Amino acid sequence: MPKEKSPGKATTRRYTDGEKERAVRLCRQLAAELGTTHGVVSRIAKQLDYGSESIRKWWADADVDDGLAGPDAQRVRDLEAENREMSQELRELRRANDILKKASAFFAAELDRPHKRSSISSTPIATSSESSRSAPCCSSLRPRIAQPSAVSCHRRLAPFVTWR
Repeated sequence: MPKEKSPGKATTRRYTDGEKERAVRLCRQLAAELGTTHGVVSRIAKQLDYGSESIRKWWADADVDDGLAGPDAQRVRDLEAENREMSQELRELRRANDILKKASAFFAAELDRPHKRSSISSTPIATSSESSRSAPCCSSLRPRIAQPSAVSCHRRLAPFVTWR
């Protein structure tokens, strides 16, 4: 005679790692959408027809394994943040280094090229009496004066000056 199964006795069901990972992923997604973990496990358990306590344990174990919970969770988060900052700094430094390499190659090539002599005259632009009539703020600009007699103020300087 076969023994009949009693209706109150629990059966042991084995879940694959893929099923466990899927249940945990769904719980995390739903918790992120809702903004709370309240009721998430029971909803997913009903959808997948799994035991709610099994899913709750898988989720807790996965959080510990991923460093999201447990005694080292804060240290892991701090290390990940530091890693992100260091990666960003490394990218910036590599970019700056690349720019500097290109600039040094450009200037090294510039030094190797023969240069043409420019045709800048060595004659003075204005005499000392003419430069004393211009305002002190304009003395560093060194204008070439077209009509020296008309220059009496730095405000009138612009129409009579051609700038280099």
